[in-house]
Amino acid sequence: MQNGLAEMDAKAKSQPAEAQAALQQQYAEGREMIAKLDSARERLKSYLVPRMMQLDPIATSLAMKRGEADWRDVNAMMQRCPAKCTPLPKQQVEACLNECNDKDLWNRVRACMNPNWLPF
Repeated sequence: MQNGLAEMDAKAKSQPAEAQAALQQQYAEGREMIAKLDSARERLKSYLVPRMMQLDPIATSLAMKRGEADWRDVNAMMQRCPAKCTPLPKQQVEACLNECNDKDLWNRVRACMNPNWLPF
């Protein structure tokens, strides 16, 4: 993830001033998202770690593998969709991104991004 943000930063510096500002905004939003994800991960970890001995190890392993696959798929989507949609005229970009994104994948990932379903 850090490599992707560094790559975005390098691309931003090679663009015209207006595009640089937009890319820098995306870069800042990416950093903010990473901070939120780190916080959610710590919250999930603080809930799960004390309960690990009572959980079904097979179910836990399957859930971890699904999470890893979802994370790979999200990263691939985050590379693919902007590359496909950014060159389009500005008014078409949002529609393209909405069409390109896997909504089921996003719903699964969002449940972990904001674990408000935890009891604390």
